[in-house]
Amino acid sequence: MREAKRIRSYQGNRHPFCCALFAKADRQEAMAVLETLDRQRIRIALPARGNRRLIRRAALVLLFLSPEAVQDRAVTAGVAQASAAGKTVLTIYLKATELTPGLSLQLGQTQAVFKYREASEADFYRKLLDAPALRSLSVTPEQKRALIWRALLWALCGGLVLLAGLNWKPIQARLPNAPLRQLGVPLDFDSVETLYVYGETPLDEYAMPGYKLFADGERDYVRLGQRLIPPGDIASLDDFALLRNLRELCLCNDPVESLSPLLSLTGLTLLDVSHDGELDLSGIGALAQLETLNLSHDHLSGLEALSELSSLRVLNLAYTDLTDLSWLRGLPSLKTVYIDAGLLAAAQALGETPFEILCLDTPVYGYAELKAALEDPAVTDVRIMNGLTIPASAELVVRPEVALTGAGLDGDFTVSNYGTVRVYGVWEMGLCTRINYGTIVVEPGGLYAGGMCENITTGLFRIEAGGRQNLERGMSFSLSGGRYENEGDVYLRDGYQLRFLGGTVVNHGVLHLFSTKDGVFQIGIDRDRFQNDGQVYYDGVLIPNDKLFAEAGD
Repeated sequence: MREAKRIRSYQGNRHPFCCALFAKADRQEAMAVLETLDRQRIRIALPARGNRRLIRRAALVLLFLSPEAVQDRAVTAGVAQASAAGKTVLTIYLKATELTPGLSLQLGQTQAVFKYREASEADFYRKLLDAPALRSLSVTPEQKRALIWRALLWALCGGLVLLAGLNWKPIQARLPNAPLRQLGVPLDFDSVETLYVYGETPLDEYAMPGYKLFADGERDYVRLGQRLIPPGDIASLDDFALLRNLRELCLCNDPVESLSPLLSLTGLTLLDVSHDGELDLSGIGALAQLETLNLSHDHLSGLEALSELSSLRVLNLAYTDLTDLSWLRGLPSLKTVYIDAGLLAAAQALGETPFEILCLDTPVYGYAELKAALEDPAVTDVRIMNGLTIPASAELVVRPEVALTGAGLDGDFTVSNYGTVRVYGVWEMGLCTRINYGTIVVEPGGLYAGGMCENITTGLFRIEAGGRQNLERGMSFSLSGGRYENEGDVYLRDGYQLRFLGGTVVNHGVLHLFSTKDGVFQIGIDRDRFQNDGQVYYDGVLIPNDKLFAEAGD
């Protein structure tokens, strides 16, 4: 039962939700998946006695299937109810499962994700979150009808209250000039679960941690995507205490004076009070369910109260006036801390930590800096931007614990490689990687993933046995000369391009090719330059060599 407490079962009607069905024996594995979906702000209704009513109102039924689930009466009854109500069912196969004739008929052509088949958890969640049924959730007609009935009921109750002469004026008198009224928050306060306010603008999106403070000489602005959000004027939060069911609150770039009115909102899981100036955190330990807290660009006092947040998982302290981070070790659930370059020394003083520390100031490495960083045992996250040349005969070693990232918002990423790069860790997200006369070797346990435009001219790209390369989401890998060798595993999916325009390709390992619903991918392999004594799979089906080129061109 412990897992269920981490997810708040959605019971409302203002937002679409998924109704989960799983066997008691599968509870732990199913709850781990549901917890991930909940963090993606996908609302979940957990199994309950009123399953029939939940299913009727649900936008989607998530069915976790296993041999145990097939024998579970509650699960099979839920499937029958979903089928009778004409509900869309997304089936998640936890194990290989033989369906009964009745279940086969009821599930028909429903969408399915096979968790037990995926090579990794990341592959499974990527496929699950990309499922069309999960990406197109909308409020159901049953929910809309329930909202109408609820509104009528509230109107009736309001009329009775007025007729009875109850004192309604104290609350109403506060609303005309209060922040909640200015923001357009509905009077049905109990229905409000999320509220994001950036300066003077209420928005439906949440931007942590990727936004920064800018000034025009007179006023500070927060950049949200491509927009500059001016500061707001919310100082008093007294009325926010009326939002009893609030789960997520962002009050960014407002002159908030005190958090005291929020301390009664014990259901809060996310709080963003960044860019708010002077902030006293005294008493914040009352928010026992808080998991995400953004304090960036604030001047903080009452910091000792943070040690009481036993559920806190994500904390943003970037651009604060702190100098000591040793107190972070007192947060038992902490997983990720965001800092800026000014806090790097304090972070290094912590030594090894059970949580991840991410610096929002992206360093720009030249060759000398990159070499020093890769040789520093304290460095595990290296980012390169705006060009890098590796000298001839040089050798860079990406250790197993290092993530070498070539992504940046400030410019293109190009490696003109003449030496050798040995990848034992992870190389990911290069915007433009050129292998000219050099060599890249993905060693056993290493991963080369996510290049937007990789181009080998006369160099060598080699994947050793036990190494892996991933290409996905519109990425292109071109060989216009040189040599490409694979002894390990290559995964190509979600709209990739693999183009061999010259040079030699040798495959002794396994190529995993996956179709995409849009068909946006291209494989260009010249039969005369492709040497294959390994295996090629297309959507999990082994392709014989004599049919390889016909299948690859589909």
